[in-house]
Amino acid sequence: MEQRGRVLIVDDNALNVDVLRRILRKEYELETADSGDACLAKVSAFKPELVLLDVMMPGIDGYETCRRIKSGSLGNSVQVILVSGKGTTADRVRGYEALADDYVVKPFDHEELLSKVRAHFRLRKMQTDREHVDAHETLGEFCGLVKQMIGDISEHSHLIEKIQGELFGSEAPSPDALEARTDALTLLPNRRAFDEELARRIAEADRCGGHFCAIMIDIDRFKPFNDQYGHPAGDEALRILGRALGRTMRQMDLVARYGGDEFAAIMPATSLDDAESGATRIREAIEKSVVHFEGQVLQITVSIGLAQRLPGEDGLSLIKRADKALYAAKQAGRNCVHWHDGKQSYPVAHGETSPLVAHPEANGGTVTLSPSTV
Repeated sequence: MEQRGRVLIVDDNALNVDVLRRILRKEYELETADSGDACLAKVSAFKPELVLLDVMMPGIDGYETCRRIKSGSLGNSVQVILVSGKGTTADRVRGYEALADDYVVKPFDHEELLSKVRAHFRLRKMQTDREHVDAHETLGEFCGLVKQMIGDISEHSHLIEKIQGELFGSEAPSPDALEARTDALTLLPNRRAFDEELARRIAEADRCGGHFCAIMIDIDRFKPFNDQYGHPAGDEALRILGRALGRTMRQMDLVARYGGDEFAAIMPATSLDDAESGATRIREAIEKSVVHFEGQVLQITVSIGLAQRLPGEDGLSLIKRADKALYAAKQAGRNCVHWHDGKQSYPVAHGETSPLVAHPEANGGTVTLSPSTV
């Protein structure tokens, strides 16, 4: 039997590790680490052929960890793919300057990531075999590699469907199944995962001190939207919102589907000013997003409630205050952000547009928004 390739997954977020394990475990031997120092130790002990390395981690970051791997004694035999929520040109350049072999931006496409991992192992095999074949055979293998990479997406679709079936099927999952902590519709963490992470972050804040904020996010007038366009359109709106939140939130934050059309986020090590700026970015990003459904272009807005943790405050109280701020934002006209100081709620910004519900115009089925009294 052909020996399976060895992959080391390095990430301090257990949810990210679970997802990567689900994608890769069918074909590769896997090990994990949750910090740069732990990664370097695992590289020496496990001797992986490929490292999937998160950029933002406690201790030494992914850039420095990559540089140490590639400059070490095993550097020539280990390929490194950096995985980051930062995708600017400067971030990518910094990654390649740290000697990374590839760079993947979160939230990544599962099929694309699996294709990249397979391609790296094929390239590695080609390099290993190169001294045993002549130049003509090497060129032929390279051409075959290009053709095979083009067909990877369709080739892996069946595997991805099987993984999704395990995650979201009707059969009871095993205790460590990712399905238990993942929302099937948006693929964000679910309420259970959020509650677990909130408890962990509060315990961490109690030990280390520092600021800590939570936000609640709710789609404006979601019931009229569902009534007018149907639940499939509503589901698509939830998926679009989930992806927009994943792009807008920072890598250190956790955003989850809290229930129904309500989402929640934890913002550790975050001042009130920074949390207000982040909440405003979220509101603006959602306002600019569109939902394409059955030839129509629909738009949604959200209301957001924000609370900064008070000294000694537990998670339930923090979320209740953020929810009160969310209610105040709804009462103030929707599509806005409010924050709660422990006694009452205040607006973060002024001059937002009126609460909106989509309705079709005659110009080619494009949908615009207008005030509603619903």
